[in-house]
Parts: sequence; C-alpha cells; structure tokens
Amino acid sequence: MLYPLSPLQHGMLSHALRSPRDGINIEQTTVHVCEELDVPAFEEAWRRVIARHDVLRTAFCWKDQPEPMQRVHASVEVALHFEDWRALGDDARPQKYEAFLESDRARGFDLAVAPLMRTALLRFGEREYQFVWTFHHAVLDGRAFVMVMREFWAIYDAILRGGDPALPPAPQYRDFIEWLGKRDHSVSEKFWREALKGFPAANVIDLPRRAAEHPAHHEHARSLSREATAALATAASAHGVSVNTLVQAAWALLLSRYSREEDVVFGSVRACRHFGIRDAKKMAGLFINTLPMRAVITPDLPLGDLLKGLRSLQRAQRDHEQTPQFEIQRWSGVAPLFRSVVIF
Repeated sequence: MLYPLSPLQHGMLSHALRSPRDGINIEQTTVHVCEELDVPAFEEAWRRVIARHDVLRTAFCWKDQPEPMQRVHASVEVALHFEDWRALGDDARPQKYEAFLESDRARGFDLAVAPLMRTALLRFGEREYQFVWTFHHAVLDGRAFVMVMREFWAIYDAILRGGDPALPPAPQYRDFIEWLGKRDHSVSEKFWREALKGFPAANVIDLPRRAAEHPAHHEHARSLSREATAALATAASAHGVSVNTLVQAAWALLLSRYSREEDVVFGSVRACRHFGIRDAKKMAGLFINTLPMRAVITPDLPLGDLLKGLRSLQRAQRDHEQTPQFEIQRWSGVAPLFRSVVIF
C-alpha cells in the first residue's frame, strides 16, 4: 500500500537524505525491567504490536517518483536482539551499556527499509533486564510511542496468561493522511495571515560568545526541585492555565529582554491530535507540529494578561494546528518564523 507523506514526514525525509549521519531524528527509549522475562513471548508481543499499526510497517520511497511516498508492508521481519551480560562485573556494565546505546544510535536507519525501528533486550541479572527501543521519529511522536509501549505490555501479559488482550482495533495512520489531503486551507490561511500581521522578522538573541567556548552543539540541563515544581503548578492553577503556558510566558519574557524587542515569536511544539477522525488520540504515527506563538511584551504588562493571551492563542490555533509550517511562512512572508522553540 502506498500513500503520501505528511508535511513533517516530508521534512524529516529531506533532512535525512541531506544529512544521513547526524542522527537528529533517531529516537531511543529504554526501560529497566526488574522481573523475570519470557524472551520468546517478549518477541512475539512486538510482532503483534507491529501487525496492529500500519505506520510500524512503513518505509519511504523517493527514487524514480514525482513525490516521495510511504509504503506499508503487509508484514515485516522483526528480530529481537538479545545479549546476556550477567557475567559482566558491575564496574564494566555501565560503560558497555553506554557504548551499546551510542553504537545503536549511530547505525541510523535506511528509510527505504521497513520497519524503521529496532528492539534489543540486555540481560543484566537473574531478574534484571534493560530494554532498548530505537526508532525513527518520522513514524512515531512522543504520545504515540507511549501508547505503543502500553499496548506492548498488555499483549505481553496476555501471552503469558495464554490469552488475547482486550484491545480494540487500532486506527491507522493512513486515515490521517487521507484526512489531511482533503483539508481546505483557505480558513487557516486567513487565520495565520492575521495572527502574524505586522511581524517583521524572527527575533535574534545576540549574546557575546567566544567560539572556543561554544562548540556547534552544546547542552545544558537543570532539574527543578519538588518545591519549585509544586510552586509552578500552584501559580499556573491560580491563573487558570497549564504549566506549559507558564513556561511559554517565561520564555516570551526572556526572548523580549534579550532581543530588546516587544513583539516576539517563538516556536511551540504541539501534539496536534484534535482533528476530525474518531479515536485520533489512539492513533500511532507522527502528528506533532511546531507553530509560531506571538506575544507583545510591554513594560507594564501584567503577568495575568500575558498568560491569558497565550492561552487564548493556544485555543485559537487548535483548528489550524495541522497547517504546514512552510505554508505559514509563505502566507505571512516571515521566514524564518522563529529562531527558538519551546518543547514542553
């Protein structure tokens, strides 16, 4: 079966063909299991999960075709990679595990070959395993992989009991692609033109830096205390918004101060599962989109007004959240739309 790509899938495929080794869209999730596992049942559960969802049997076709397409295979070969590390000492295991993860990510995927996922089970002890699931982001987003993982454990438990799990038929990703192809973007065009009317250009944060101290890629992580997290939740609740909105407001303020501009736009990653298909929230696939969030930060703007404005914009975007980003850029005349993205 062949059908088109979603705009974000198209972007990820294009990026992978341009930069096949950068690993940006290679996702890797791990699960630490402290119980005895039935390895054949574990492997069979994954076969059944993959049989349920067309997107897990998908590969991409782009050669000798006017437009890239995704091909869904009736079945695919799934092999669980298993290694027994019980003989390793506690000192050697962490280093080998990190090397395994790095090597697995570096393998990447041939996007023309399904499935675009791998599974590995590493045995650490008599009742201790590490499960590694690696997949390409073009087939699953964050909410989808959690849903698929829950289905897997339900199927695995049912196999151990000798039965079948009580799971309803799974909605298929091709239904979303068909819905997307029938959309009339004229209403969304009007919305996005108005939303970005008068915005001149993406905000630039010009901080002094020395090249030697700032490599091309740098990460900084900070964990909030339980007390700080609880205080944020309380503050958000008092204003009738989510913590996500509170975080966006904080970023809007920082962006305004560091760019020295009152009118700011940043990207916000949305789940984008509010579309006209029954059981859309139970569908495995890639639905997320990064949309421009705009805020005008005046010196006397009360925090409550900023929060309400962002919340109002979030709600207004709901009917237009599946608009391709390149269309928003074309309609607004602003490219790039933003130089920073908030992912909550």
